Amino acid sequence: MRLSILAPVLAAAALSAQMPDVIIRTTTRLVQINVIATKKGVAVPGLKKEDFQVFDNGKRQEVRLFSEETRAVLPSAAAPLPRGTFTNQLEQRSGTPAAVTAILLDGVNTRFSDQTYARRQVVQFLKQIQAEDRIAIYTLDSRGLKVLHDYTTDSSDLVAKLAKYQGDIAPEVTGASELSDALGGWMGSRGNSFERAYYLNDRIQQTLHAIEFIANNLAPLPGRKNLIWISSAFPLQIGFLRASGGGGGGGMPSAAQRGSAGTPGMGSTGSHMPRSPRQQQTWTADSDQAIRALNDANLAIYPVDARGLVASASPRVSSRTYANQATMEELASRTGGRAFINSNDIAGAIRTAVEDSSITYTLGFYPQNDKFDNSFHNLKVKLVDFPHLDLRYRKGYVDQSTPPQDEGQRRAALRDAVLSPMDANGIGLRANVRETSGGFDVTLRVDPRTFLLDPQGDRWAGKLDLLFVERDEHGAQTFGVDDTLSLELKRENYDRVQKEGLMYHRVLPPAGKASEMRVVVRDASTGAVGSITAALSAIPPN
Repeated sequence: MRLSILAPVLAAAALSAQMPDVIIRTTTRLVQINVIATKKGVAVPGLKKEDFQVFDNGKRQEVRLFSEETRAVLPSAAAPLPRGTFTNQLEQRSGTPAAVTAILLDGVNTRFSDQTYARRQVVQFLKQIQAEDRIAIYTLDSRGLKVLHDYTTDSSDLVAKLAKYQGDIAPEVTGASELSDALGGWMGSRGNSFERAYYLNDRIQQTLHAIEFIANNLAPLPGRKNLIWISSAFPLQIGFLRASGGGGGGGMPSAAQRGSAGTPGMGSTGSHMPRSPRQQQTWTADSDQAIRALNDANLAIYPVDARGLVASASPRVSSRTYANQATMEELASRTGGRAFINSNDIAGAIRTAVEDSSITYTLGFYPQNDKFDNSFHNLKVKLVDFPHLDLRYRKGYVDQSTPPQDEGQRRAALRDAVLSPMDANGIGLRANVRETSGGFDVTLRVDPRTFLLDPQGDRWAGKLDLLFVERDEHGAQTFGVDDTLSLELKRENYDRVQKEGLMYHRVLPPAGKASEMRVVVRDASTGAVGSITAALSAIPPN
């Protein structure tokens, strides 16, 4: 359903006129590496740009961006937002921290008994958090990803919220239900192979998708971010080894293919069943996409095995444990974090991960001869005159071009942004919403630094997808409408957008039973997404 009641209007807000970076993104991109330098486990401050050397596939690169960062709260002159104004731009909020640690309690991949133990360990850590720690807690279970508490230094509030969360019994965590495990596996086959494969595929997809949501939400925060993933994890490959075509995925839908699941306001189609578990299945493509989102957000993942010290005499269980822990090690290594396995000190592991943000260095370079051929580039960072310091950083990146943005990806991206429990920050948005006799009057500003305008002759072209959804207190959609905004700007209008921002105006119908409105904007050429959630109770009447 598309409406053209009101034409978009070009007008107001901020960008320096010398910002052609919006165009530069089509031919080059900045690769950033977050580096931790330690001596005997203690972070080392005071290193300079000239102390570092960066190599991309063995070729020395010029460090074009350098910063040393701590966990301090950034100074901000941002005034409180007026009533009825909503934004996903963190620089417009006060109290923005320079480093955040998010704790993800994973009930999808973790037995209920292990969840209970892990929660106790997290509470033990929270009671000892320090003044400079900014901690957020998320939960992932059969009800989806939830923000239990946004980042704060208030340990008592975090503990209180966590005390109310009792975890979840997820099916097929280890090839059997919690019930069958508790009863000693008396169910024998524990379900047929297709059922087990379905549950495994579902929880892997759900977990990697949740990690992407968190990365996209935290991306605009400056400095290093840590995601402590407390879980029993999952394998990235199962089945008999045999030759296969490249790319991984093993017949499973990647995040880029999730358009078949439908978009609110756009209809939906059926679900995907995995193929026979006797065949090899891999989730390489899906994990690559999650890792790319983590690295783009400067978010390092710290997997912590919720089972603590694992010992088993069963070869089958040992093999499964090894495969899951290998996933933890890979995600940590490729994002600059570290995995904590075979340890009962979960609280100590969390403290170690948090301390990794005490002092960090960000190095940035523009790759020479960037080919965008989807090849993996090995990264190497060296210190010139400090041979006794230990460095930790992500080990590489994929030289990935912007994938084709087809209708399936469009629908999937818009759907995901609506269903996510947190706002996406890939495109900067600010909305002013007023309640009128005819419904809700929405004036939306899109930050020109965050979407692409390409020069085409004497014009600058771009395309934005917009989605407006009203939902009730249970998350059910009461109204949804999408629109596509095609831009062909002459020089005068282009300069005005770069200086003042892109404005879009729409009137939505009265809310009925709706309690909130979510606005989603997607750049059709790059796939970047931004969203805003507006509580209707906070919207003033005209």
